[in-house]
Amino acid sequence: MLTFKLNNELTNIKKWLHKPFPFHENYKQKIVIPILLSLLVMIGIIILNPSKNMDMFIRQMLDVFKYGFIIILITLIFNLILPEVFPNIFNTEKWNVQKTLVLFFVTVLTIAISITIFAYFFDNPNNKHFFSFFFTILIRSITIGFFPIVLLVFYSERILYRKNNLRAIEIIDKIKADQQTEQNRIKNVIYTFAKNTKDEIKIIENELLYIKAEGNYCLLVCNKKSILMKQLIRSSLKEIEHVISKSDHFLRCHKSYIINLNKISDITGNAKGYTFYLNESKHKIPASRNLSKSLIKKIKINKNKNY
Repeated sequence: MLTFKLNNELTNIKKWLHKPFPFHENYKQKIVIPILLSLLVMIGIIILNPSKNMDMFIRQMLDVFKYGFIIILITLIFNLILPEVFPNIFNTEKWNVQKTLVLFFVTVLTIAISITIFAYFFDNPNNKHFFSFFFTILIRSITIGFFPIVLLVFYSERILYRKNNLRAIEIIDKIKADQQTEQNRIKNVIYTFAKNTKDEIKIIENELLYIKAEGNYCLLVCNKKSILMKQLIRSSLKEIEHVISKSDHFLRCHKSYIINLNKISDITGNAKGYTFYLNESKHKIPASRNLSKSLIKKIKINKNKNY
């Protein structure tokens, strides 16, 4: 019985580790979030080492800001510079809880080693031996930095999941209601996609499922007479978005995707954002966390036009 419970708990932990988790989506988040986490660690240092008098407090604050600079510098390197240097490792589409914890652990470990080396040479009044000095600060740094972060990630994942999942239910209800008003309308609008007249591609609005950016190209996915067809054209997603801008049925739901709202069959939410499911394709379409407001606004516009 105990073994069964233990295996069950391990299975749940593995599932949780592979759950989607958001990585910083823009430069503002990449800068602000590391600084906030650094300040959290600095506060932890003060709490675990309370000062006995004002003189000690002032000295401690100077030390905290000194080490705080090291913390902020390293977290910015891990969150701002390394994702640019190693984009495949920091692929936001495949980012999950496990990768988040690994990133935090490596970051904390790097901070601990850096602080230890700095403290040994510049803040070691008793001239302690390097290894004893190193392991003392290393264990303290991991205790202060890593375990609170695990709890923070755990609660953040749960809160974001619940919020986005409830929002997904609201969005799909609105989309279904909108689709009911659209089902009797004949959508025979034809769009022409091309870089030049020689490579022109004409697609009927109701046949176009979604568009995916692939480098300097875009993949058009259509359903023509129950046959799924894919066409690769040399164009940017921004250029295609301009071509279909007159339609209220297409939405740029992600930096790499444009989706036909009339083809959505279901939406699920997770900590990272949303996932769209289509009636006529098995492909799952990711959507940004910032999607909900723009999507609901577009649905309301459609309803007003229909009425």
